[in-house]
Amino acid sequence: MNNCTLDCPQLKHLMVAQAYLGIAVTYESMICGQIGEKHCKVWPGQKKLEFVRVNTNVTGNDQCGEAQLSFFTDSDPCITNDLSDETILGINPECDLSCDVRTNLVERCGDSNSGNRLITNGVYFIFRMMATMSLASCFILLDAQTIQMCAVEEKHGKVGAYGRQILYKTLAQAVISPLVGAIMDYITAQQGQPNYVASFIIADVLFLISFVCALKCDMDLELPVNKDAMGGLKAILTNFEILLFLVMMFVCGSMYGFVETFLFVFLKEDLHAPMYLLGLTITTGAVVSLPFLYYSDAIVKKVGCEAVIAVALLMYAVRYVGYPTSTVPGMLSHSRLLRSSHFSPFR
Repeated sequence: MNNCTLDCPQLKHLMVAQAYLGIAVTYESMICGQIGEKHCKVWPGQKKLEFVRVNTNVTGNDQCGEAQLSFFTDSDPCITNDLSDETILGINPECDLSCDVRTNLVERCGDSNSGNRLITNGVYFIFRMMATMSLASCFILLDAQTIQMCAVEEKHGKVGAYGRQILYKTLAQAVISPLVGAIMDYITAQQGQPNYVASFIIADVLFLISFVCALKCDMDLELPVNKDAMGGLKAILTNFEILLFLVMMFVCGSMYGFVETFLFVFLKEDLHAPMYLLGLTITTGAVVSLPFLYYSDAIVKKVGCEAVIAVALLMYAVRYVGYPTSTVPGMLSHSRLLRSSHFSPFR
């Protein structure tokens, strides 16, 4: 809602009096004061306000450009979804409010053709599938190459700790994630709506840099040649302990994929977190994981792989308890701290 004006009895005299006292009063702050600051956010330095965690009831939108909208408090969906159980939001009955509003709740007039949604979603899923397959292949090959590189380094009497090799990747996540989030918040504030072009451009530039670096890397890592690949695969699939480990990793992968996919949806849609805070959640987990990665060899040698995996799974369970009990974005940072306690050991 932009360029709002509020007309109430004696309002202008009150605003002038407040100005003489050195108290900055705007129409936006007065509107949010009447609606309730819990559900109304004023954008500093702009003639703009935004409703936060509200439900809408739309009627009379059978014609373009017209609709009656009622706003209600957003109740806990686990308790009720009935509008009758929620409190209607509004201003003083003696006041009149006028704003410029950007919304998709009112039918547009004129040509409303926005393309074929089925084709758009289909093309998106095709590109998303190709990107996910490519990234998964790159990560698997890079991990295998890193492990072999560590083996070669140790063979020549040098330290080739795997955790210290991937420490730089974690450090890059800690730096780039909040930076991109801050850039997107800035663009959103300027345009008045989310714009993800910057994040895609930055990702493409980083992909190009990684591609050039991969071309320049020395790939002579003395990789072992297995002439009987099918025999090795058969030996793996007939080993009960390996099969049990693969089942465990499948379950953990399902849980990890669920959390990493819907965590940011929960942050953005339910808790209304800014973009930079989404990036800071990654930074929080990444920074805390750095000591674990640096001393990973010493930790594994001290307590053993089994104990490390058991502690990691325990921290995973604690993390799952922490997320649904969080009511503000900042609380999720405490649960995000536990990411280093289960993700890094699995690495």
